[in-house]
This record gives sequence, C-alpha cells and structure tokens, in this order.
Amino acid sequence: MNDLIIAILPVLLVIFILFILGIVILGKFRLFKEKRPLKIVTSIILSIFIYFLISTVYLSFLTKQPEVEFNEKIWIEKPEERYKMIDDLLDSDYLRGKQKNNIKDVFGEPKIKKEENWTYELIGRTWGDFKVFELNLQFENNIVNHFSFKEK
Repeated sequence: MNDLIIAILPVLLVIFILFILGIVILGKFRLFKEKRPLKIVTSIILSIFIYFLISTVYLSFLTKQPEVEFNEKIWIEKPEERYKMIDDLLDSDYLRGKQKNNIKDVFGEPKIKKEENWTYELIGRTWGDFKVFELNLQFENNIVNHFSFKEK
C-alpha cells in the first residue's frame, strides 16, 4: 500500500500544480471571476487533461524504438541488437534478390517453410513493449522476388 502511495504522490503533485496554475490563469477571465465553482471545476478538468496529454506525448517518445541501419554481421552476432534494425530491414530492399542460402545464413530456419514461401517471426522492442512482425518471403528460382510483413 505504501508503494502505491509513493507511486501516486508525484502524479498528484503535478496535477495539483497544474490545478493551481489553472486557477490563476482562469481567474484572469471575466467569466470565471464571478463564478468560483465553475473556475474550480474547469481547473480540475483542465489540469487532469493537460497532465494526461503531456504524459502521453512523453511516453510516446520514450517508447520509440531506436533505429539503426541493417547490418548482417551485427544481426548474426548480436541477437539482442536486432530490434534496432527491424524498421530499416523492412523499409529497405535488402531482402530482394537474396538467395535462399543467404537468407537462411542470416535469419536461420523460417517459422513456416513452404517451397517458394518462407515466413519468419521478428520481434521488435520498445521501452515498455514488444512488437511481433511476421516477415513473408516469396522466392522465384531460389531468389527473393517479393517480401511483405505485418504486425501480429
């Protein structure tokens, strides 16, 4: 219970500061000078709204996964760094024109392996979450001629 109070305390403090600022700012408008209850209610609603707006924007920057240019050597040698390269891999033409053997050397065995269609599962990571992508490779004469991906 004490941990919960300690976790909520900074949130309440920020909302209280926003509330006080709201009271001061709204007090400058004629409509709110005469109607104190309206000023208080409006300030409470605005302070909570502004807090969640700022928190959402801040957390969206925190959860953005870093992007690094795809590098075969790093992909193979440092699996823990792969999540940083997924966006570049999927946005580039790196896969197009690669032979099956080369794909297998870099990505290993596919999750689903049909004669001319292989599917891999790639896991991207953000600050607080994981994203799973399904990468579908289509081969023609043992060479990737088309690839697609979707978030699972």
